[in-house]
Amino acid sequence: MARSRDRTAPIQGLARNAEGAHDIAIVEPSKLNVYIENLLPGALILAQLTALVPKGMVGQYPQQFAWLMSQAVAGAVTFTAAAYLLGALAVTASKLLLDGSSAHTIRPILLRIRYPKYFPRQSKSGVNDAYGAAIWTAERNAAEDRRTEIQKRRERGRLIRGSLLPAMLALWTVKSGGWFATALLTILCYAAILILYAYSEVELFRACRRDIPPAT
Repeated sequence: MARSRDRTAPIQGLARNAEGAHDIAIVEPSKLNVYIENLLPGALILAQLTALVPKGMVGQYPQQFAWLMSQAVAGAVTFTAAAYLLGALAVTASKLLLDGSSAHTIRPILLRIRYPKYFPRQSKSGVNDAYGAAIWTAERNAAEDRRTEIQKRRERGRLIRGSLLPAMLALWTVKSGGWFATALLTILCYAAILILYAYSEVELFRACRRDIPPAT
C-alpha cells in the first residue's frame, strides 16, 4: 500500500545539473503560495485592463508586439509575467489599503466582542500588540497540525486582501450605473472586503489563542 504524502512537505521534482546528473528540485509550499497569491489578482487585473482599453487603441500596438502575443508560448509567458508583476503591485497596494484600516477600526472591535477575556478594556494599540504576539507565539510553539491550520487561515486572509483591487476594478469594467453609482459601489466594495478581511484576522486569532493565557 502506498503511503500518503504529507501535504505540508516540499514539492519535489527532478532537475538536471551542469554535469547532466539529476538533482531534486524543491519548491517550498509557502513560496508556491506566494506565487499563486500574486498571480491570481494579477491575471484578473490584466484581463480587466484589456477590457477597459478603448477599441481604437488596439490598432496602435506595434506589429512586433502583436506578432509576439500571437505566438502561443511567447504569449503565455508574456501574459504570466505581466500578470505576476501586476499581482505583486496589487497585493502591495491592497496591504497598504487594508492592513492599517483593519488594525485601527474593525479588527480591535471584533476581537473585543468575540474574545472579551483576552482583550478587556485595552486600547487599539494594546489589542493589536496582543494579537501580533499571539500569532508570533503560536507559529513557534504550536503543534505541527495547528501550525498548518494557522498557515491556511493566513493564506485565506491574504486571498481576501488580494481580491480588493480586482473587485473594485471589476465594478469600473462593468460601470452599468454611471460614474456616481460606480464610485459609490466601489466604496461599498472596499468596506465589505475590509470587514471580511478583519473577520479572517479574528479567525486567525481563534487558531492561535490556545497558546496565550486570558488577560487578568
